[in-house]
Amino acid sequence: MSRSRSYRGRYLLVVEVAVLGWSSWWDYGGGAPKPELYGLWEITEFRMAGRSPRCSPTRIAGSGW
Repeated sequence: MSRSRSYRGRYLLVVEVAVLGWSSWWDYGGGAPKPELYGLWEITEFRMAGRSPRCSPTRIAGSGW
């Protein structure tokens, strides 16, 4: 196996992974379109069974519940 063939295979693999990551970001990640009702509600308090959680909703997992 020649050295240039080995490099070409690695290059193609890197390009393929980059393209897959880019398209996934647009389909599922931050580039994906938001649902119609996204941002409709602004939650200021969360209660479950009449009790508040130990910490605020924004502290849990960084930016969510």
